[in-house]
Amino acid sequence: MTDAKIYVTKLAAAQRQLDAAIRMYFINEEKLAIHTIAAASYRILTDLYRKRHGSFIDAVVHYSIFAMIRDVWSGKMSLNNLPVPEVREFVESVVKDLGAEEPTVDQFAVRLGKRAEIESLRKYSEATNFLKHADRDPSQFIDEESVCIEELLHEAVGVYNFLGAFPTFEMTVLLAYLNKIPKYKTVKPDNEKSILGIAASRLDELSEDKQKEGAAAMLKLNDRYFPRGLTLE
Repeated sequence: MTDAKIYVTKLAAAQRQLDAAIRMYFINEEKLAIHTIAAASYRILTDLYRKRHGSFIDAVVHYSIFAMIRDVWSGKMSLNNLPVPEVREFVESVVKDLGAEEPTVDQFAVRLGKRAEIESLRKYSEATNFLKHADRDPSQFIDEESVCIEELLHEAVGVYNFLGAFPTFEMTVLLAYLNKIPKYKTVKPDNEKSILGIAASRLDELSEDKQKEGAAAMLKLNDRYFPRGLTLE
């Protein structure tokens, strides 16, 4: 009798880390521990995207940031219509850099893709490095308010989706929950009978202060009947 071996791919490892971080988030586990696990998944996912397609930020540019910059540059949209201050400041700075040069997808990806990617990675790397190392900065401290778990989880799920992988139940529940927060309202269920649509409608039945608890209950119930890591194809 031979012992069977289980091999884990990089994508599977990132998926399992991300799912674990999401489950920890919904049961209010220690946020620094959640950040460490989510950041490890995020780094693997961005590395995979970069190896397959180049800068992962290019995909984001195609769907959102580029459209904002193009519309502000052309006058179709006012900066005041962008509710998130960080996004508004970024778009404003890019439009100023462009001047009279009309933005195009290709030149924008080449000219600004690395800049956005570096900013994105640096944003999470500060907390990640602080939580992993103490050899160079044993006396350093970090502002706990700067450790934004929701933003990191949301962006990690986004990169996972851009890789063409089917979302797990954990990721779907996270998106349904975060979709209630204006800053993260990026995914609209295209079908009320889809898993995302059903999860969103169930959360809508709860008061705002009970929705996180409700999402945790969904994950716990799912664990009773289905294996963890089940993808929703």
